[in-house]
Amino acid sequence: MTELPNPLTPPDCDLRNFREMPIDVPRLLGSDLVHDESPEACWSAMLLWCVSWHEVPAGSIPDNDEWLAKRAGYWHKGKLDPTWHEVRDGALHGWIKCNDGRLYHPVLAEKVNASWFSKHRHAHDKLGERMRKRNKARVEKGQLPLEMPDLEAWIEMGRPLERELFPEEFPNLSAGKTTASAGSVVQSQRKSSYLPTETDDCSDGIPLENALNRNEQNGNEMSGVERNLKTIGSNDGSATAPRAREIDGKLTAAGVSMSLIGWERERNKAARGITAANQQVIDLAALSVSADELRKAYEDAVADRLATDDPTPVNAGFVRTFVEKRRRPVVKREDNAWKRSDKGIESKASELGIYPRAGESHDALRERCEAEIRRRAQPQGAAA
Repeated sequence: MTELPNPLTPPDCDLRNFREMPIDVPRLLGSDLVHDESPEACWSAMLLWCVSWHEVPAGSIPDNDEWLAKRAGYWHKGKLDPTWHEVRDGALHGWIKCNDGRLYHPVLAEKVNASWFSKHRHAHDKLGERMRKRNKARVEKGQLPLEMPDLEAWIEMGRPLERELFPEEFPNLSAGKTTASAGSVVQSQRKSSYLPTETDDCSDGIPLENALNRNEQNGNEMSGVERNLKTIGSNDGSATAPRAREIDGKLTAAGVSMSLIGWERERNKAARGITAANQQVIDLAALSVSADELRKAYEDAVADRLATDDPTPVNAGFVRTFVEKRRRPVVKREDNAWKRSDKGIESKASELGIYPRAGESHDALRERCEAEIRRRAQPQGAAA
C-alpha cells in the first residue's frame, strides 16, 4: 500500500484575509502546464489555484470530483459538464494527494507557506511592540524586562499572546468566570470610563452608545476595577449573552446565533448576519457543538483577530474554522524551515546527498531537494 506524504501546508493555515495570491510569472510561463495542456485545462487549473488559496488548509483542495468540477467551471444547471473529463487531468496538473485525504500543489504550497509565515511575522512584530511598551514601564518601576521569544521559537510555541507567555503579568482577579479569552485581555486593560481600544470596531461609524450606557447603568453595582476585569461573554452580571438553546447538550442554529451575537456585542462589534437562518450559522450548528466547545472556538477566533491586528467582527464561518481545528487530529509535518534561507537549502542538499550544479540557483536546488524528499517518501517499487 502506497504511503501518502504529509500535508504540504499547516492544518490551521488560513489565508482568507489575503485577497491577493502571488504568481511567479516566468516560472508559470515556462511550466509544463502551459506547454503541455490545453488552454481550457490551464484556465481550470488557475481557478483551482485561486479556490485553494482561500481553503483551509490554504493551498489544498478536497479530492472530490464533483466539488472540483464546480470550482473549475464545469458544472452547469446542476449537472456535470461531460467535457470535464477531457480537461480534468490537465486542470489537476502537479497536484498530489496527502495523508489527510486532500490534494496539494507543491508550487502553490511554497507561496502559501511564505504568506502564512509573513502573517505570523506581522503578529510577532505587533506582539513585540506591545511588549516593548510593557517592558519600558517595568524598567521605570525597577523591574527586570520580560524576555520575548524570537520569531521561530514563538511559532514553535504555538504563537501565544501575552497572557500565555507571561501569566503572572495578567492575574485573574475576577471572582466570576476564570477562563479568560483573548478579548478579555484587552477589556481588562480599559479604564473605568470604558474607552475603546485601537482594535475596536465602531460598527461603520455608529458610536459605542450601548457600551457606554451599560457601564453607566451598572456604575452603582460594581467598581470600575471589577467592571474592567469582566470576562467577555461571561454569564454573570448584567452584560450577559442570552442563554444558548440546546438539544441534548448540542447547540441549535438559534443557540449558536444567540451566543455569537451576545459575545460580539460585548466586544462592541457589529453582529450582522449571524442569524439562525444564516447558512454559516446552520453549518456551524450541524457540527453538533456544545456551548463550551463553541465558546473555546470563539475565543480562539478572537485571539486570531487580535494577533493579526484585524478589527473585523468574528462571524460563524470563522468560528467554524477553529472548531474544526480543535477537532482535527495533529498530523506530523516535515520541518520546512530549511527552505527559508540559502544556508538551510545548502544544508538540506548536503544531507540528501545532492550537490549544487554550476550556476544553479538556490530555488532550483531547493526544487531538486523537494523532488528527492518526495521520491524517498514513496515505498520501494512504487510507480514513478
